[in-house]
Amino acid sequence: MKHQLRKHQPTQADYRGLVQIRGKVQCILGNDAYYRLYEVRRAGIRSYAINVSYGKDNVYCMLGYGRSAACGIFEKVVEGFVTPATLRDVLADWENERRGAV
Repeated sequence: MKHQLRKHQPTQADYRGLVQIRGKVQCILGNDAYYRLYEVRRAGIRSYAINVSYGKDNVYCMLGYGRSAACGIFEKVVEGFVTPATLRDVLADWENERRGAV
C-alpha cells in the first residue's frame, strides 16, 4: 500500500481504533513533551500515527502503513526533541527525503 502522510485530527470514532504501542516523555525547556505512537485499526487495515503534546499544543499526524518505518521516525522525533509546532514540517521533510525529492 502507498505510504500516506496527511494531516488528520481524530474524531470520537477514531479513538476506538487507536492502540498506543510506544510512548516517551522528554523535558524541553523545563516542560514535558509527550510522544505517542499509535497503531490505528480501521476496517481491518492497520496504519500508524504519531501524537506530540507540549504544554497546550497537541498535534496528531498519520505516518502510513509500515510499522518499522513508523517506529523509526518515532525514535528520530523523540531524539530530535521535536515539538508540536515543528512536527508536520519534520514529517514532510522525512517524506520528501524518503521519496528522493531532497
